[in-house]
Amino acid sequence: MVAFLMDTTFTLLFVCFCAVVGIFGAPVQDHQDNPRRLYRRADSFAITGAPVIDGNIPQRLEIRELRKNNAQWNLYLLALNRFQQMNQTDVRSYYQLSGIHGRPFTQWDGVPLVQNMGYCSHTSNLFAPWHRPYVLAFEQVLYGIVQQVAKSIQNDTNGEYQTAASTFRHPYWDWAALSTDGSPVLPSPISGSAYIVLDLPNGTLTINNPLFQYTFAVPDLAAFPDPPFNVWQSTLRYPSSQNGTATSQNSLVSQQIEKSQSTYAQRIMNLLQAYPRFANFSNSAWTPNELGYE
Repeated sequence: MVAFLMDTTFTLLFVCFCAVVGIFGAPVQDHQDNPRRLYRRADSFAITGAPVIDGNIPQRLEIRELRKNNAQWNLYLLALNRFQQMNQTDVRSYYQLSGIHGRPFTQWDGVPLVQNMGYCSHTSNLFAPWHRPYVLAFEQVLYGIVQQVAKSIQNDTNGEYQTAASTFRHPYWDWAALSTDGSPVLPSPISGSAYIVLDLPNGTLTINNPLFQYTFAVPDLAAFPDPPFNVWQSTLRYPSSQNGTATSQNSLVSQQIEKSQSTYAQRIMNLLQAYPRFANFSNSAWTPNELGYE
């Protein structure tokens, strides 16, 4: 009942689980028979995820819990901000990695597209495991940027930011968690403002809020040729209109989630209880006569 925090108007590109196995897990004999293919694989972006620290795997925190750790919270926002500012042509950029899930329907790291519709494996029991290496790739790149940001923090005399960086993991958002203090289900750092103030060792710093929206450095009209997407300069949640002046209506998004929260939670629980086979639970494809249903 959690959602990985990646905000895109369209979920913008990932190597499907089969492709990942094909690139990184093919037998040695196949490599020997095709040296050209070996070269391409050696030059590819290897998905390893963030590193294990001293034999331990740091836990991902719910975003409201991460916010309580000031050093990691600042590192997260600074790194995500830098991530989003990377050149859109870089395979490790926010634009390229986000686009693996859908638009702009272009090849990522030389991996052929599936019917020119991106890489996400829908209507298949690969749907869930496909997202595992996808999330790892995103977190892997972000983790590396966090390390760079930590080294640039001034007046970190006790090494707090270096320690925080070493155990950083991308947070998740538990949309099913009931509020205990009256706060909206959509956390304020995500929905509050396009700018956010950070409390750093050498003073406060105001930056563009990377959780509020992603702004396209260079609009890609080939990827988004149709209105209204060809006039929007940034990602939007529940857009207020279909023109270029549209804004996000985050309060309405939060209200809708709260209205449906208990229903969605119950439906997911029903799925977990009613489907003993992963193949049936994992995707929306319909297979006749499965579990006695016609």
